[in-house]
Amino acid sequence: MAVHRNRVFITGRIACASAQEIEVAKIVQEVYRTAGYGQTEAGDIEWYPGAQALIIEPHLFLGPLEDGEAEIMFAPAAGFAKKGAV
Repeated sequence: MAVHRNRVFITGRIACASAQEIEVAKIVQEVYRTAGYGQTEAGDIEWYPGAQALIIEPHLFLGPLEDGEAEIMFAPAAGFAKKGAV
């Protein structure tokens, strides 16, 4: 994920049978709300941008793992790497 002003770029891999059903944009908006971005209950503006002002651009590879993918890939904290390379 990368953020620039009110633009959120989501990249990566979600590997499961129902990956297309995951509402990534709603998850991003909820994270912003719980972090204090947007309006308070009194209507005051807190940190900009609020969840409603976000432009969310998902660039994701979705769906079940392809044949052989599980054997050659794993996800350490810094991203994807080939097994045995670390």
